[in-house]
Amino acid sequence: MGGLTPRQIKEETGLLIKGIMPALHRLQEAFLVHEDQVDSEWERCWYDFASEWPEIDLEDIPWEAAAERVLLRFLRGHVFATMEQVKDWSQLPSRPLRALVSGMEKNRAMAPVTVERIGEGWVCQEDVSLRADSAPPSAFMVHRADTLVLSHASELKRRFGDREALQYLLIDGAFQGAVLGHWRIGPHDVEDIAVELPAPKRRQRREEILKAVARQYRPPHSRILRYDGKAVK
Repeated sequence: MGGLTPRQIKEETGLLIKGIMPALHRLQEAFLVHEDQVDSEWERCWYDFASEWPEIDLEDIPWEAAAERVLLRFLRGHVFATMEQVKDWSQLPSRPLRALVSGMEKNRAMAPVTVERIGEGWVCQEDVSLRADSAPPSAFMVHRADTLVLSHASELKRRFGDREALQYLLIDGAFQGAVLGHWRIGPHDVEDIAVELPAPKRRQRREEILKAVARQYRPPHSRILRYDGKAVK
């Protein structure tokens, strides 16, 4: 039938949305269907995977070999990653992931290294000689769906899990803050900007961080109400 929205699948099958969506996600994980938004309509359709990519043979490659390719692509972009970061990003279960990483280490596809203030992790074999220099001063607001946020999910949950984070702040190359507020469809305000820097630096970097957040949250649609717990005038 071509692309179908969950609502159309409900009409065709009589099933409830709460049963349809988990089934679609499982089919998606098996590369049997895929979701796409081909126009400006709000609803996104689900399509048959094989009809879109007939050249891909899902039986042609063992999952371990496919997973190795994916992990190497991730590591080349991430440069360095701990086991927690690899697990957060890949969502693979711990036991097969550790076996996969161990095999890649033995095959010299990736190499174990220790980075000061971060800990033990891995880099691609060709990146072993890279130096971990300090990042230049910078402040960026990073979307919750960004690869860096996904790979730091456990860490960010430990640090900000008791608050509702709209976005995160990458300051001087590390996550050191969060943009807080209640997300909803449509304009919404920033309740506060939490910054994990020493108090003098929080004051010193205030305008720079406010500017980074204001690129997305600005009047008349949104307002930044507080910075470091204090009202923004």
